[in-house]
Amino acid sequence: MYPALKDFTECDREQMLRLKEAAIEATSSGFVISDFTKKDNPLIYANTAFCEMTGYSQEEVLNRNCRFLQASDKDQPEIEKLRRAIKELRSEKVLLKNYRKDGSFFWNELIISPVKNEDGIVTNYIGIQTDVTEIVNSRVALKKNSQVLEQSNQELEEFANAVSHDLKEPLRMISTFLEFLDTEYSETLDDQAKEYISHALKGSNRMKHLIEDLLDYSKVGSVNYELSILDLNKVLEDVLENLQVMIKEKSAKISIVNLPSIK
Repeated sequence: MYPALKDFTECDREQMLRLKEAAIEATSSGFVISDFTKKDNPLIYANTAFCEMTGYSQEEVLNRNCRFLQASDKDQPEIEKLRRAIKELRSEKVLLKNYRKDGSFFWNELIISPVKNEDGIVTNYIGIQTDVTEIVNSRVALKKNSQVLEQSNQELEEFANAVSHDLKEPLRMISTFLEFLDTEYSETLDDQAKEYISHALKGSNRMKHLIEDLLDYSKVGSVNYELSILDLNKVLEDVLENLQVMIKEKSAKISIVNLPSIK
């Protein structure tokens, strides 16, 4: 910790004050001081960064209230928040849409703090300004993309619902006629025909479950699901059953090892 200024000699105090002034000038944030004892709380100091940020020279900003940076855009909600803080003599942090001398705007993150004299009376306000335009634009773009993604997900879910309904109907008809064929012509069908019907019914049933699973998958992210333990051996068994016709056609040989269970 540095000792208080009162513990310094006059020379030391002057050196420390020069150091503080040099530090304020060196910072990349805008730094201003206003005179709270005067009407309209005018600026009495503005560092180089503030001038570079706004495009105004020190001569153009001194003896003016900082509100000139809002130009005609005075209906910002954060302005009232700022006024209330000054009225209550306290610090505040706000985000303002400010305008440079050339008319271009930038988003200014402003932090104000009161400065009191030895008697505890507020005599000045300091303001630290940071150009956060890129951050604000990124947030706006992110929000917009999020809304687009949400809309896209909703459309995808609606599409999945429609498609699943359209696919289930012909599938239900196929299953119904296969069951009808198996029941009504059971006595006239040979064993091979019955086996074909059985395979077709199993395939139809698997297709129904696949459609339902796809519909559930389209809702992932919008519905809270509980994770469960899944036996990958059972998954492999289902896959091989679904692909049995292709496996037979290609004369494929499947080597299987014991697979773990995952969450």
